[in-house]
Amino acid sequence: MSKRNYVDAEHLDYVELHVVDRCNLNCNACSHFSPMVREDFDHLESFKNDINQLRQYFERINKIRLLGGEPFLDEKLDEYVVFARQLYPDSIIEVVTNGLLIPRVSGRILRTISDSGIIVTITLYPPTAKILDEIITTLNKYDLEYQVSEMVINFRRKFIPDGSSNPEKAFSECTLGRYCTFVYSGRLYLCSGAALVKYYNDVSGTDIACKDSSIDLYNTSTEEIVRFLNQYNDSCRYCGRGSEETWSVCENLRKIDVSHWITDGGSIR
Repeated sequence: MSKRNYVDAEHLDYVELHVVDRCNLNCNACSHFSPMVREDFDHLESFKNDINQLRQYFERINKIRLLGGEPFLDEKLDEYVVFARQLYPDSIIEVVTNGLLIPRVSGRILRTISDSGIIVTITLYPPTAKILDEIITTLNKYDLEYQVSEMVINFRRKFIPDGSSNPEKAFSECTLGRYCTFVYSGRLYLCSGAALVKYYNDVSGTDIACKDSSIDLYNTSTEEIVRFLNQYNDSCRYCGRGSEETWSVCENLRKIDVSHWITDGGSIR
């Protein structure tokens, strides 16, 4: 069985936390189901509580990624980065963004991100590429450290809503999930899918529950977290063999075609 995330009694390699669930780009096949978000909530208090609780278990986290959705949609993003940096002064902390809002975002937020030593990680979608020069000019103005991905041409779909995959085998074959430990609303997950599939349920009328696919951050131990992160659970049943489709934007959020999320590759047996 493959080990997903290096973790020991003091050290967690990687964790993701949401700033927002919604997005301004709304890509079809988004693994966080962002186009399906009908109503978001203020994540700040939960974020602070959850990352503070993580600190009780792990003195070190190598990399912390703040994402969504689109983090720059939250005008309190500066409070997220300051709090995370105070708790984890030596961690690599990234804000993951499509970059489209950066030229218009508050200078206060950008200055705080820069002063906190946070990296802005830009996923280069076609709309982002059109204004990349303007984005980089803004980042340089505030002396921000940044990195830009390769152009996103395709999205990879792995979701299989009938839950017909063998969970143990799906876990052992997982590559995308090797680094996607996800903390959300007081619970820790192997990846974001089990936490955010509620949005797929809202749109499709399904009732996918992913039972026993998370642990309560406030009622656990470091040892239990270590065990949890290195074994499969029910959510792995919903991960099939990957298939690719050309990147596109969901044009009608009131009538979402859920087929964009479902793999053509079949279940893992």
